Amino acid sequence: MSTLPDWPRWVEARGMLLSGRGAIVERDDTDPPSVLSSPSVLLAVVVRWDRPDVLARAIRRVPREFSIVGPAEAEKAVAEIVPRRSRERAVLYQLPPARAWRLPASPVARLLRNDEYRQLDNLPPILRGELRDACRYSPIAAAFADEHPVSFCYSGWETETHWDVSIDTLEGYRRRGLAMAASTCLIHHFARAGKTAVWGAVESNEESGALARKLGFTPIDQLMVVYPDDAH
Repeated sequence: MSTLPDWPRWVEARGMLLSGRGAIVERDDTDPPSVLSSPSVLLAVVVRWDRPDVLARAIRRVPREFSIVGPAEAEKAVAEIVPRRSRERAVLYQLPPARAWRLPASPVARLLRNDEYRQLDNLPPILRGELRDACRYSPIAAAFADEHPVSFCYSGWETETHWDVSIDTLEGYRRRGLAMAASTCLIHHFARAGKTAVWGAVESNEESGALARKLGFTPIDQLMVVYPDDAH
């Protein structure tokens, strides 16, 4: 872990190691390892790409239904191994605690209580499963409409000083400021612990990047995202 700095670009990778929710794909003599993966979220992270043979063996062991992320510098090496899989760049943003406090809290958003998780039963199946998994390792902030939680924010991954922002809003409640309200609630929660929020937005998702900038996030890095095999 000492060779994998606690930087925003490594929030998923370091978070996997710290939480025990991820594992090294292939044991070899590289430190840090070439690829880490987390079956629970169908995600693999490229950490090292300077040894093409080791990287190729590791990526070929990653199931085809997994997405693969990593620094933009790794894109060429990864593309040579899985040339037929679609990919794009993502912008990585951050918001330190000192700036997080400038965001005004919204009265429609708050952290869910443990006894409120049963209210998630009426959500679409994929989102319901995602949140049921998330509540085991992260608080969940929700924005309410019509007395029901409709927009959700949780930490996908957490390190000593960073956390990864994950957001989802139900169809029919988007573009109403609810994602911003839920995000602000959780940003404030982690700011109290002195942790910097990290936000990744693929270039094709202009709304995500626009919301990050509206919240005061600043771009600091670029990542690559390789999507699952078309068959999956």
